[in-house]
Amino acid sequence: MLSSPSAERNKVPILEVLKTFITEESKIKSVLELASGTGAHVSYFAQHFPQIVFQPSEIDPRSLDSIRAHIRHFGVSCNVREPVRIDLGAPQLYEATQTFDMVFPSNFTHISPLLCTYGAFDIASRSLRSKDFFLIYGPFSIDGKIFPESNQNFDESLRNRNAEWGYRDTSLLMKICEESGFCFDQKIAMPSNNWIMVFKKL
Repeated sequence: MLSSPSAERNKVPILEVLKTFITEESKIKSVLELASGTGAHVSYFAQHFPQIVFQPSEIDPRSLDSIRAHIRHFGVSCNVREPVRIDLGAPQLYEATQTFDMVFPSNFTHISPLLCTYGAFDIASRSLRSKDFFLIYGPFSIDGKIFPESNQNFDESLRNRNAEWGYRDTSLLMKICEESGFCFDQKIAMPSNNWIMVFKKL
């Protein structure tokens, strides 16, 4: 199975935030994870939320295989479904045949074309009910500013590697969220200058 050092580092602080949303009072029972990557996150979260059904997804066949391997390795098949193929760049191909109580992707907006960010909002909008939450974890520019300098250098390196990559600004996310039927709820500071952006379905 594939490994991701960054996913291993950030899974614990992300879990602590998820615990503030997934409570008995919230009645969250199902989570759609977009851009699941290696499967490190979903297999870890599933161990801590045995009452939640997780639906992981990816586009890359190697990642889909890695997600399956993580599910087997950590023995969480009881509450993690078989991963499905979702192309965030072509959201119209995804048939939202069921609703979920939360949608959560991580670390994808800066390493994919902007079209994928729009696609994630589109899929989340069709998968959630009113007042449900859409959380996005990752690095962002805040009102046009990237800090510290190391993040500026990383953003520049991403754009040099692929002109369609790079940090997305929070003002752009606000615009997309409004166009997609969401309102901005809050942004949560995370370690290593990352954020969790929280949006609520209208």
